[in-house]
Amino acid sequence: MAMLLIAVEDEAFMSYNRDMDARAVVKEGREAPSLSKVTYEWASLDAFPLAGKSITAWLSELDIIAKQVEAELVSKEIGCHLVQVLEAVNFVLFDLRGFTRSSLLNNPKQSYLHQVLKSASGSGIMLSIIYIEVCRRLGVTIVGARVGEEFLIWPKTEYTEVCYHF
Repeated sequence: MAMLLIAVEDEAFMSYNRDMDARAVVKEGREAPSLSKVTYEWASLDAFPLAGKSITAWLSELDIIAKQVEAELVSKEIGCHLVQVLEAVNFVLFDLRGFTRSSLLNNPKQSYLHQVLKSASGSGIMLSIIYIEVCRRLGVTIVGARVGEEFLIWPKTEYTEVCYHF
């Protein structure tokens, strides 16, 4: 939710700056785009539109992905063993939905949750956040840490050897 609130703040700031730029142009006597009175159709930050959807709608995208993982587990009669759940999450996110890590490191769109959910391409940290949130909805706790320039994630478990094949 915090990532979407940051995106709302950025969108509002950019809108404000566009309006201020237009006013400055008018003040200088140059022709500027029309400055119609801005009316907002949203009563709260949650209703602020991001790429045509509210914050709640974008968060429900994560619920939909989690339901796809559940359906994958049921359709293949896979149990709820941790490794099998993680394999199903990987399949849904990266095979079915085609999520990929962006090669554009400085593109700010790759750091907004709604943009990454829309384009299925994002920074490593945003893909990790999506992975963590989908797993949380499935009852699996994923933790992470920055290691050098990377952000690594793994399931929180008493027996970490369950997750690694030697």
